[in-house]
This record gives sequence, structure tokens and C-alpha cells, in this order.
Amino acid sequence: MTAEEVQLILQVHNEHRAYRNLCDKKDIVPAEEILQPLEWDDELAAAAQSWSKKCNPYEEEPIGNVGKWNSVGRNSVIQSELAGAVAYWMEESNIYKHNTDSCSSTFECNSYKQIVQAETAYVGCGFTRCRQYEYPSNMLIACYYSPKVKSGPPYTDATNRRCKYLNANLNKMKGKGK
Repeated sequence: MTAEEVQLILQVHNEHRAYRNLCDKKDIVPAEEILQPLEWDDELAAAAQSWSKKCNPYEEEPIGNVGKWNSVGRNSVIQSELAGAVAYWMEESNIYKHNTDSCSSTFECNSYKQIVQAETAYVGCGFTRCRQYEYPSNMLIACYYSPKVKSGPPYTDATNRRCKYLNANLNKMKGKGK
């Protein structure tokens, strides 16, 4: 991947994580812990690039260790652009129920959870243009993450804690200004 492609896919990942830090959005469950930006890792990227060359997004081959990482998760999709891959994985947030850690479909929502999991700290991605898929949606995009997604909600709900406290303080400040 070029430096610009790395910057783009890292930026899109981190924008989705940062959005979950906000308390004033009605379309998400806000995170109690501030979700830190992901860091790019070249070892994860090299492994993702190598895996993408198989041109099979359904390949469930275990990842195992990648360099210094012993806990690695993977998201993959056939797409036409890098940012579109992350947007596709994040669509699972629309069917994920945070309070029950369940999806309202046959998915497990692990692609979404992997991106926004509080513990996820590193990402590396790669892609291969695959001849068996029709252009322009012929890129197998894979991202490897460390640590891999765990069972349970990806983060603690801040609605009744951090956000309640922040909103109470905002209301106090607004009252003082009158």
C-alpha cells in the first residue's frame, strides 16, 4: 500500500472510533472509555497483504501469530475502494445490539466489534485486485488487528456514566450563563 492509502484507511478507522467517544449522538452507544486511535503496524499489514493474494474473502484459515502479535483478528471484503471496506464493516453497527451483545441477523457483528473494541490498538491492511471479480469491485481488502476481537460488547456503555456526568455539567454551565 502507498503512504496515502495507509493514511486513508487508518484515518477512516480512527474516525469511526472517535465518533463512539461522543455523548451527543443518538445513532450510537457511546464508549465509557475513550477509544484511542489505532496505530499502523507493518507486520500486520504484510500478513494482511499476503492473505489477500488468495482472492478468497471466505477463507477462514486461522491467523495464528503475526510477528510479535499473538492475538490477531481479520476483517475482509471484496470492494472497489479502501474507505468503502471500512464503511462496509461498520454497517454491522446498524444490526448490533450493544446491551445484549447480539446481532439482529445471522452475522456475529465481529467486523464492527473488531474496529471499535476498546482493546484494539493496532491495524495493518493490504489488498489484491482479483481477476475472478468484476471491476471495479475486484479488490480483496483485508485488515489484521491486534488484539483480536473478544466475546462480549466491544466497550462499556457510557450513557449512564461518563455521558450522564458530562451532560449534567453542560446543563449546569448553561444555567450559569443565564
